[in-house]
Amino acid sequence: RNYHKMIDPAAAQTPAQLIGALFRQLRLAEGFTLRQLAERTGASISTLSDFEHGRKDPSLSTLTRYLAGLNQRLLIYNRYLNETQRQALERILKD
Repeated sequence: RNYHKMIDPAAAQTPAQLIGALFRQLRLAEGFTLRQLAERTGASISTLSDFEHGRKDPSLSTLTRYLAGLNQRLLIYNRYLNETQRQALERILKD
């Protein structure tokens, strides 16, 4: 494993690096490997790795799948979205 190559959120120099580092911490805290998360989300391991390293800016769809794969959807929804926004996003995700 190349943990030493990962970006510490405090040392991130771009928004993509910060978001990727924070999501990596979340993935590790949940106990998932990149392979497990790829299987849960349908994303490739390389796409998830590029995202966590800050090499790619993920789409909203990728972010949503990533969070859902980590069982974090409700936490994010409850913290950041009001009821109307949650309902609209749920409708979109069902399609």
